[in-house]
Amino acid sequence: MLGYSHGDSDIKSQLKDPYSNGMPILRIGLIERRDSIEFRSSGRFSVLDDQGMAILKDVTSPVKWRVKIGKCLPAKYTYSALLGKFVDYQAAQDLEYKLLEKGIGTRIKIRGGKLYYGDRVVNDNRQFWVVVDDLASEQEAQLFSKERLSDFSYQIIKEKINEPHTLLELFDSEFEKLGESENIIRIVPVTSDVVTYIYDLMLDNEIQHPTVKCRSFLGPLEFRSTSDGKVIIIYEVPLEKYIESVVALEMKSEFPGELIKAQAIAIRSKTIASLGIKHYNDSYNLCSGTHCQLFTGLTHISENISRAVQETNGIILRNNRQVIDANYSLMCGGHTESYHNLYAEGCYDPYPAIFDGDHQHQMKNYGDLTNNEDLKKWGSVQ
Repeated sequence: MLGYSHGDSDIKSQLKDPYSNGMPILRIGLIERRDSIEFRSSGRFSVLDDQGMAILKDVTSPVKWRVKIGKCLPAKYTYSALLGKFVDYQAAQDLEYKLLEKGIGTRIKIRGGKLYYGDRVVNDNRQFWVVVDDLASEQEAQLFSKERLSDFSYQIIKEKINEPHTLLELFDSEFEKLGESENIIRIVPVTSDVVTYIYDLMLDNEIQHPTVKCRSFLGPLEFRSTSDGKVIIIYEVPLEKYIESVVALEMKSEFPGELIKAQAIAIRSKTIASLGIKHYNDSYNLCSGTHCQLFTGLTHISENISRAVQETNGIILRNNRQVIDANYSLMCGGHTESYHNLYAEGCYDPYPAIFDGDHQHQMKNYGDLTNNEDLKKWGSVQ
């Protein structure tokens, strides 16, 4: 079983359920936020409240139901000026001391953690963030940074200190109230074949396709309020099933098997490397948009893609103690990107960009886009 350690505290950020076959479970936030959400579930399922008690137990229903916000007290935040991200604690301390010499008190906060498989550490993606924190508002943080941090690069971030307090209400298709729960309503399958259909759910890659009316998800779902009083859906999916769905969006099933395997390894690596770094303010591990990786909950995966994911199960890209956050692109330009252009300082060894072929040949045939004339020449290519 995968376990997750953040700082000095052990956190079971990966859930397990009877249908995951022991595979780690990810919580994926479906990014569209609504005042209410309509859904329908096939088969037998239960509806649970935030305490795990049944609002409705072992039911079937052919009609749409609705979850909406009854009332909400918003979340509370504190604001910070982020001055640097490091994987080397000493480097973070060096910046902290430099700021102290200027009379500016800072803290070092840990993001990410150690990921375990049994007793073995399979990843350590801890980052040490140097921050000036406990600023009451974004305006106060901006004013402080402008006055005191003008000699440094900084970014204003916010951190949640109190969750929102929300009453979620459940209605049937006739708008009869079936129950309510504080903060969370969960749809839990009684059998492994239950599919939940979310209506009018538009995801990142469907912005140009407004005819999409629903999206199907196999497994548990959670309705929860956002910090500003909207409803968001959190989908719980086994790690390898998540990878299958992302691969299917990136690769055509008729592509060569080795190419699909390479993509699966990149997606698995990026997924594991992101845990605890992204969405540290949220109640889910990753989102369904391009901020993390596109995910639509595909329930039908081609045999070619499923086989490629299965045959690479457990294979990841590593750099010493870390799994690499393997960013990928539809069009790479024929070369990899230098890591120092993408990651926090010191996250990875300073590998240079590598051309796929002879460097001089690439430059001769494809031009140098740092050159204005070449940019004019190649910038119009579709």
